[in-house]
Amino acid sequence: MAGNIEQVPIFNKTDNSLLLVHLTVLDQDVISNLTNICQKTLQHPAQIQMWTPDKYLLQSVARQYRSRDSVANLYAVAILLYRTGRSSFIVADDLTNRQLTGNCRFGEDKSLSVVEVKVEPKLLITANIEDEVWVHARRVGVLEPNQLNGLIKSCSTKVTSTPSSSKRDATTWGSGTLLHDPDWPPFTADLASSLGRVEYMITVTTALSQRRLPQELINEIVSLADREALPPADMRLWKQQQGKEHIHIFLLFFSNEQESARLQSTLEKIATDKLQRSGGAEVKFSVELIPQDRHGIQSRRDLLSFWKDYRAQQPESEIDDIHLQVLLSPFEEHEVSSAQFATLYADRDGNAIIRRESFGTLLNRNRTSPLKDPREVKFCSPENVEKLRQPNKPSYFQPPLWVPVKESLSDGEIIEWAPVFYLTNKLNSDQDKNIRQELITKNDIDEEFEVRKDCCYVPWERHQDGTPQDIWEIIWEVYQYDLHRSAICCIDQQSGEDNTVLLVKMDYYFEDLEETKYPRDLLKDLLYPDIRGFKYVRVPARDVHTSLINLAIANMGIEDMGDQDLKSFHRPGWPNLKALLPYIEDEDIEEDLAESL
Repeated sequence: MAGNIEQVPIFNKTDNSLLLVHLTVLDQDVISNLTNICQKTLQHPAQIQMWTPDKYLLQSVARQYRSRDSVANLYAVAILLYRTGRSSFIVADDLTNRQLTGNCRFGEDKSLSVVEVKVEPKLLITANIEDEVWVHARRVGVLEPNQLNGLIKSCSTKVTSTPSSSKRDATTWGSGTLLHDPDWPPFTADLASSLGRVEYMITVTTALSQRRLPQELINEIVSLADREALPPADMRLWKQQQGKEHIHIFLLFFSNEQESARLQSTLEKIATDKLQRSGGAEVKFSVELIPQDRHGIQSRRDLLSFWKDYRAQQPESEIDDIHLQVLLSPFEEHEVSSAQFATLYADRDGNAIIRRESFGTLLNRNRTSPLKDPREVKFCSPENVEKLRQPNKPSYFQPPLWVPVKESLSDGEIIEWAPVFYLTNKLNSDQDKNIRQELITKNDIDEEFEVRKDCCYVPWERHQDGTPQDIWEIIWEVYQYDLHRSAICCIDQQSGEDNTVLLVKMDYYFEDLEETKYPRDLLKDLLYPDIRGFKYVRVPARDVHTSLINLAIANMGIEDMGDQDLKSFHRPGWPNLKALLPYIEDEDIEEDLAESL
């Protein structure tokens, strides 16, 4: 069966052995170089054992993505090795590979590093199941004193639920982070004897086999079901919009209509009584339970995917306050004080955090604001809070090409970055060199500040030059990655002739105008419904950084920049003027909107 222990080699653990797992593709000379560096770092000669997991083994224990060094693979390999008796090892990943070959991205730490992984049995006094374990990972420098020596000696490591460094740091030093099985629900115990992916494959294969289908067809169906090419989740899951006297709670377990009605009635009675006691006024509080068969959340992976779509379909002004309440398991009326509720929210870095809470705390938070300060959860036990890590991403910070790995250099120098997208690949070498030089050349305003200008370039890989539709697809992807980044610049063929670029900014629906009503019903099927398209204008390349700063701090509008006419692009699927007229209460706004459309 998938993930059989026979497929994993047994490495003898001696006092001077170190296991190095390759979750990246390394050339033989690179492997030799890494081995030699590790040997020289160790205080005493050591036996360095190496293992490159077979791709078919990885497919059987973790959902596969573009990179072998995903968090999902890291967790699965840790469990497999622990079953063979190996509780600690180091991992060479794609970042290690780039450091060894000198191909680091600008801003990436060039010091050679690996991932240190330890699997430790949970203390019997806190474990609910006998083979419950902690899977702990942190990034360590190979050349740092005693790092590898400490691993050989199996030094105890303090387990913590949150990493010590921010998402902007490519190397997570210090206490590291806990890894969890992405294919089990949140707060499910991590077990040495079980992998969620393996259990899923067994269930699906068994169900399909009962239909007497050919094995080849079964394999194809499982493969197709595994691809994450699904459309965004449908957010029209509730009958009434959430408010201070109405709350949505997502059930993370199967519940029939009678059971859901009983839970809803119990919670509404408790909430109404609590609010009337605290406020004294007559309050009727309603609870809407969203059953599992309507939202489809069954695992940490599902929850992260749903959370992304859930936030995307809210007005931007509300995104920072978005939180999602869940009920982890059913309860009886007399058990409500110990019922398993939790709240999912985004911390200051945008990381998804889920925290256990009582119904009373959840109720109060819904009437005020969600928990957003990571300091409040820093000292919570891992049983009560989880940081949900994207299972398809590596354990280190690897942003897209338009985002710098680090925003400042080790010497403290501040760098002002600009995301620059090519819309052509037809510039000659001199034109390309000139436009890049213009982009980092200081203008009159830049000369007043001690800031270094640089750019993150994204090449154009298509034969035909880009169109406004292509620009929309680019800025849409940028915005979905970072909601605070709403402006970019683009290089086209004209850039090579006159050293200008296109400055592009998202266009929002009636931004800062209170005279309009929000057409929620018209925009309910759109992701980030506030966005109606983008505006763009041509500006001198050396003015790009200043322009982006002014747009970011709202010091100037894009209509105040450049010497040419401002142009607009209407987002596909956004309502036309006729549909919006009932929501407009000001004739001037109607005229402005008509012009923009």
